[in-house]
Amino acid sequence: MNCILVLLIFGSAITAGSARFCEICNITADVDNCSGETVKCENENDFCAIQVENDTLGNDTRIAVGKSCIPLADGKIMCNKTLTVTTLDYHYLLYTECCDTDNCNKHGIKLQEKNQTENGHQCDACFSQEGIKCAENKTQKCTGNEFECLDSPR
Repeated sequence: MNCILVLLIFGSAITAGSARFCEICNITADVDNCSGETVKCENENDFCAIQVENDTLGNDTRIAVGKSCIPLADGKIMCNKTLTVTTLDYHYLLYTECCDTDNCNKHGIKLQEKNQTENGHQCDACFSQEGIKCAENKTQKCTGNEFECLDSPR
């Protein structure tokens, strides 16, 4: 009886420190059918994640989905949060959903809608598809949780 108890305790100690298994899927345009192999994450504290990306330029929208392991440090910044970048005719949205059990990212993900409610904040904006300097800056009204302006080299 004592031998069985020791084996059970020892066995649980071995599995407690092991890395998580997550589904990996290369980015695909089919939001509901992103599936791939299950892999062991590199670190024991990694999260399993599903990311959906909405990239819109004018009327051209591209949706992509991917599944992966995300390191703990990145997860603290990205998990269950939406990142948005908006400038004139360009909009980028990245939502990352994280979980912390084996194969917990095997399901699909709902495409996040951009919050269109203006929040009173505004930024200077300029966008050039060719990487050429913009002729002039315009004012971009911010929406949702967009409260920071990004200044990139021109």
